[in-house]
Amino acid sequence: MLTDGARCQAKCLPDIRGYARPCWPNTDALETSSVLRLIGQHFRGESILKKLQLVAVLLLAGCQTGPVPAAFKPGTNASQRQADYDQCKIASLREIPQAMATQVSGGVYTPGSVQCRTIGTITSCSESGGLNIPATATTYDANHGLRDRFINRCMMQKGYSILSRPACSSESERLKAATMPQPANPADYKCTPGINMDG
Repeated sequence: MLTDGARCQAKCLPDIRGYARPCWPNTDALETSSVLRLIGQHFRGESILKKLQLVAVLLLAGCQTGPVPAAFKPGTNASQRQADYDQCKIASLREIPQAMATQVSGGVYTPGSVQCRTIGTITSCSESGGLNIPATATTYDANHGLRDRFINRCMMQKGYSILSRPACSSESERLKAATMPQPANPADYKCTPGINMDG
């Protein structure tokens, strides 16, 4: 049982799901079992439906078609832009080699509640509300951002501007943006064809 001195302050921020983040007391003064019990109380009330809704929202957030950087140089076509981009990409890899690193994010284990029933000489137990997310390791290139900036500078030296434009919404707009030379005025370049130059 927590004393009033161990209870948390009322400065809790919402977590990524929009729920109020639990205020944890000073865990130095608590035993591990008390901390695990507090974590379990936070996750126990969430239904499977709410967890699935969270996953759906995160997946949809990754599919948005907001503005993306686009190389712009009046009169150039897609193959010219691709050739210039490839030259800059090769130069960036030569100048800034990959520096692979690993990021580990700790897992989460929340014990559920165990309920046992005894009927005669048979006891059956079931656990509900538990959560077990294993730790994950992600490998990434620590020099990726530096190489992107190198490529942007290289493209600018070749006469390109890096504009922020949304992806074209219709097939006809995508086809026009991909095949026609870029217009003389950057304001007339409304959208990008959505072609990944690294592809």
